[in-house]
Amino acid sequence: MRDPTKRDVGLVLEREALGSAHFVVATGDIAFGGQREEYARADKWLRELCERVGCPEESVRTIPGNHDVQRKIIDESERLQDAHARLRVAASVDNLPSRMRQVRQTPDQG
Repeated sequence: MRDPTKRDVGLVLEREALGSAHFVVATGDIAFGGQREEYARADKWLRELCERVGCPEESVRTIPGNHDVQRKIIDESERLQDAHARLRVAASVDNLPSRMRQVRQTPDQG
């Protein structure tokens, strides 16, 4: 899917005479399991995409997804498990900022 996407985006920019892209946003699941080699492949692809669409590499923004996490690290960290549990019990998005402040203020338990 990555190569056809790179090709298609470039073709649309050319066909519509839109010029260069001003930024690239890659949202969710940049990797599958949060492993270094997965990010190396993603980095290479994003650099190629930038070249294809004329976008400066510093104008790339990424938003991680649920697969952009090394689950083993979470499983081994009591603090991360606690933070995750606290955030999940937020009754609504309106309560999320206060929950996040609570999580950040909790002393590290190891």
